[in-house]
Amino acid sequence: MGKGIVMDREKKIKDSLIVFRNRWVEQKLGGCREGREPGLYEKAEKLLCRVLEQQRIKEAGEMEYIALFHYRSSLWTGTYRYRLFAWDTMPYIAEPMASEDWIPEWIYEDVPLLREQMKQELKPFVRLNDYELDGAVRTVLEEYTKIVEAEWFHAVMGLVQTEVFQEITKKESWRILFGTYMDEMRIVASKDNRW
Repeated sequence: MGKGIVMDREKKIKDSLIVFRNRWVEQKLGGCREGREPGLYEKAEKLLCRVLEQQRIKEAGEMEYIALFHYRSSLWTGTYRYRLFAWDTMPYIAEPMASEDWIPEWIYEDVPLLREQMKQELKPFVRLNDYELDGAVRTVLEEYTKIVEAEWFHAVMGLVQTEVFQEITKKESWRILFGTYMDEMRIVASKDNRW
């Protein structure tokens, strides 16, 4: 098969999944409106406790940023890893004050079901290879960052009201972020705009 034919087939597979992907992700977003991920909130609260502890023993300055980052490479490795960070300066400039790994278990539960649904959706493509199926699954899982961002937003709404968050010394310009590691970041909350 020529390279152009393979690229054309991959594009057709991706294009055929647009409606499926949007429907699947919309359904999952509906589930997070109930705030189904207590593990994320608990990890973020643990991060805040570590920051407060460091501030009490004078090992950290005023907190300026909290961020939840997605590792794009985790889609390829199948780890679906996220990391929470707290910084007292610009992200990436210095060592974080604290960090916590978070791996959403529900993604692992979704992958086999998603893979089976994907096989049904892609039946028109004769002799579907495993690498094509894996690529199609990754295409949908890339959209899971929208689901996690919605869950992060719900977690942040509760976190900024906690006693530990109130006790932490923060810079005047503190921000809570979401994004992909070493890539795009968005402000979820800040001193001036909590929601």
